[in-house]
Amino acid sequence: MKSFLAIKPKHKIAVTLLTMILLLFGGVLLERHFLGKLNQNSVSIYADRLIPLNFVYQLSDDLYQRRLLISEKSYAPKEVDQLLQNFRKREDSILQAFEKTYLVQEEVQALTGLKQHFREYNSLENKVVYSATGKQLQTLDDKLAVIRQDLAALGNIQYRVGQRIHENNEELSSRAGLVSQVQVVVLLITCIITQGFILAAKSIIPRMTQKHNWN
Repeated sequence: MKSFLAIKPKHKIAVTLLTMILLLFGGVLLERHFLGKLNQNSVSIYADRLIPLNFVYQLSDDLYQRRLLISEKSYAPKEVDQLLQNFRKREDSILQAFEKTYLVQEEVQALTGLKQHFREYNSLENKVVYSATGKQLQTLDDKLAVIRQDLAALGNIQYRVGQRIHENNEELSSRAGLVSQVQVVVLLITCIITQGFILAAKSIIPRMTQKHNWN
């Protein structure tokens, strides 16, 4: 402390300003880090949660439409088969797009099970199109119920992960706000200390003595 007091006033000002500037610079970097994470999480909520949730809805709706086609009597079996093939192609595209999003481990497992159940359902569906029996239809409905459970599980995962991201965003926003407040305090302290040094420096400057001419 004594060594600091022994430093010349202009040097004290320089050291103080440099220290405060470094603190402000560090605060800016930290705030940018928090805001960057906040933006990244916001993008993730849309790209990795809302869009996949829409995928879940589309797959569920397609399955419902496919099951109606199986029961439709106004179409020939070949027409039904062609329509089902179109549904399957679209569903394959949806599942591929789903896999390209960010997936937590729980989602990976659920999606793997869903794809397997889709393959089994497609195989059963092929048999039912041309020669449907009561037992085959019941088996198809049972497999359909399993797929719906898979889709519901995926939807729940999307909600839980999205909720965690939202909570993390609130925490990051709070931290960024705290850093901003600290920056304002540091800036005020810098102004006060600098002004104090300037006033102290002026007080120790010797006044010029006025010379009197003696006649």
